Amino acid sequence: MKYTNLISGTATRVERCAFITCSEWEKVIVWGHETGFLTSKEVDICRSISSKKSIDKEPSYKQAYTGLKVYDKYLFYKKVARSLVEKQIEIAESKLQELRQNPGISAEDYVKEDLGDLEATLSRISHRL
Repeated sequence: MKYTNLISGTATRVERCAFITCSEWEKVIVWGHETGFLTSKEVDICRSISSKKSIDKEPSYKQAYTGLKVYDKYLFYKKVARSLVEKQIEIAESKLQELRQNPGISAEDYVKEDLGDLEATLSRISHRL
């Protein structure tokens, strides 16, 4: 497949699907298992595409069609989850700022702990996705 076809938008579904790396397909499979957002058929198709990719074969048209729909779903949920966690961190940081202006040790410690949990969640999400 030519990279220029991908950029210009003239690449076929099979070519676009084949352009996605094996490791990215594996992330989709893991995400599908962990979240339950994918059917077993969708997971199997992703696994098949990844296997074919590893031996330099292209997926069938039907596999590419379903695979791209699944991949788009994965990217959408990944973006939404990340933005939600980032917004929660932003809210926790603003609460912490308010508490610093009105000292309250126990409340501030609570918000710091909450902020730490949210940052750890964001780190897990970005590492996993």
